[in-house]
Amino acid sequence: MYTEEEYKNYYLKNRVFPDGQYSNKDKVLNDKQLKHKYENYIKRTEKKKIKENSDYMTEVFKIEEECKKENPNAERFYIKIKELDIEWNTNFECYFKKMNKIFGDIYDPAHILGRNPRFMAIEKENIEILPRFVHSNLDQYLEIFDKEYKHYTISKERHEEIWRLIIGNARYDELLQLKSST
Repeated sequence: MYTEEEYKNYYLKNRVFPDGQYSNKDKVLNDKQLKHKYENYIKRTEKKKIKENSDYMTEVFKIEEECKKENPNAERFYIKIKELDIEWNTNFECYFKKMNKIFGDIYDPAHILGRNPRFMAIEKENIEILPRFVHSNLDQYLEIFDKEYKHYTISKERHEEIWRLIIGNARYDELLQLKSST
């Protein structure tokens, strides 16, 4: 866990937060804003420690670890992005890789339809390994496919469209059906 000073220094050096909280690289946060971000980091870290000790979270972490072993560097994600780059005449693959390097080259298990109901958290098909940068933006409902690389707030419908682009309509529809079957 970072100290407040380490957390602030990391942000000031890299213009991103070590825990993936959103930051606008064009705007430097003041001390009060940085303190608030650090407090959020501490709260989430403490919640995570409590959750880690439960049988439920042990099972979630086990499934997530399996997913990481099968797709450690988000290969499936990058294959799809290459296809979209060809179709759209863009270069999101390089952009996402560059941004993820800034985030420490971290690849996360992302829950496509979230963790609720609880069984969705341990449903392997509901987990896709993503670069931390992409995962953070999606969790915050921020656009990832803007050609000017702007990350503005998106609607729930656009969020679904992005997931469908990443994992395909068939898999997304199967997950919706699975989620609604209980």
